[in-house]
Amino acid sequence: MTASPDQEPPINSAALQGPCGLVLAAGAGRRLGLGPKALLRCNGRTLVESLVESLLSGGCCNVTVVTGAGAEEVATLLKGRDHVRVAHNPEWDEGMGSSLRSGLDSIGPGRTVLVTPVDRPGICPAEVERVIAAHRPGAITAAAHRDRSGRLHRGHPVLFDAIWTAEVVTAAHDDIGARELLIAHRDIVALVDCSDLDDGEDIDVPADLHLLDRPDRTVSEGAVPPTGS
Repeated sequence: MTASPDQEPPINSAALQGPCGLVLAAGAGRRLGLGPKALLRCNGRTLVESLVESLLSGGCCNVTVVTGAGAEEVATLLKGRDHVRVAHNPEWDEGMGSSLRSGLDSIGPGRTVLVTPVDRPGICPAEVERVIAAHRPGAITAAAHRDRSGRLHRGHPVLFDAIWTAEVVTAAHDDIGARELLIAHRDIVALVDCSDLDDGEDIDVPADLHLLDRPDRTVSEGAVPPTGS
């Protein structure tokens, strides 16, 4: 696929080790009413900066950030950062599926990719490390978190082996992203319990803003498995 003028060429996979990170940061945050969620601040940094740092510190070889609403501000924040590239999705208003397709197309084929939306302030390097460490060739591996009853729920980040990314591009649509694919192939999706590291919550509405008030965990603490896993 030919890159648009404001995108870098697809990544040369031969020179890289570790998965590529992909942050979906294109939304306008309409339900929240405070502008793009990528620009919300947590621990003195924007959410997009925090997610990029967590993915890189946790083991991703590079991070692609898909922009839409607030694209210029996000691109300015990330300009000059090593191993970080921005891919603008001109069709971002069609939903997260469009941004997922845009990001995977920008990365190019043949790469294992770890995906997360930008509105997940609890993701830390140790969680990224744990998901990467648990991943096996050919699989899909996802962080999971327990609810109050102890039930484990699939969450983010999700690590797609290279053999799955083309199917993800085909399946992604509207605001569904890869959800339908993950449900259809749930028998091969490996869940990694990260409940001791992250509550799994995202920011959608004003009542969720308390999630921004949490300790800074973007310095890797090591991917120690939870007790009993």
